[in-house]
Amino acid sequence: MQRNSFYGDGYTNTDISVIKRFTLREGVRFRVQADLFNLFNNVNLFNPSNALAQNGIGSTTFGQSTAAFPARRMQFAARLEF
Repeated sequence: MQRNSFYGDGYTNTDISVIKRFTLREGVRFRVQADLFNLFNNVNLFNPSNALAQNGIGSTTFGQSTAAFPARRMQFAARLEF
């Protein structure tokens, strides 16, 4: 088998952060923040198995992606600034 004969899937990721500040009184602010990682929940797979070199062509996982990167994650924060 020649070098670089197969490639993994592409990696697509969209992150977004939304921040809102409220002024409570002079010199005191309240901040709310939401972070979303992998916003559109795209499935990103690890590279395919190259078990050919170790177990021979008869390997059951050769050329298959057996794991995926984490799905969508969300993070929320609140902060009082004075």
